[in-house]
Amino acid sequence: MKKFKVQIERPGGGLIHGVLWAGSKADAQELLHLPAGYKIHKFEEVELNHAVFYDLEFEKYLAGGKQLVALSGIMARPTCHSNGTSPADLRTDYLEARRAVELAKEALKKCHPNGRDYYPQDGGCGVAALKAAQDQHWDRMRRLNGVAEELMALAEHVDQFCKD
Repeated sequence: MKKFKVQIERPGGGLIHGVLWAGSKADAQELLHLPAGYKIHKFEEVELNHAVFYDLEFEKYLAGGKQLVALSGIMARPTCHSNGTSPADLRTDYLEARRAVELAKEALKKCHPNGRDYYPQDGGCGVAALKAAQDQHWDRMRRLNGVAEELMALAEHVDQFCKD
């Protein structure tokens, strides 16, 4: 996977910064879904190792949202040392937190919007209300997926860089 730094220009001015991962520049550009008036200001392949900066707003222009490493700002990773938390405890805590997020995802799946709960809206049709509820539901699932992925990345970091 290659890493691409992206700057999106807003219609009224100002830039949205982001980083995404893809096999090629063409694949990366396909991941972006920009509304009318927004355009790519800068798009370049970059070398990034640990910390990734981007605007939270950037995430909403990605298909699926799985390309980002952190939900906002920098994904800080722990430095293991003799005065810190043991690698075993760090790993256990990250994995337990991830399991809790997975349980939250299972519970959220049970709350998936059903058309029978929305048809009285919109003049008896409910199509727009159901669509909005489904979009919001999948957005919640996407955010939980992101948290689960971050926690796994932190556990993997501990496995790779910290020795018991």
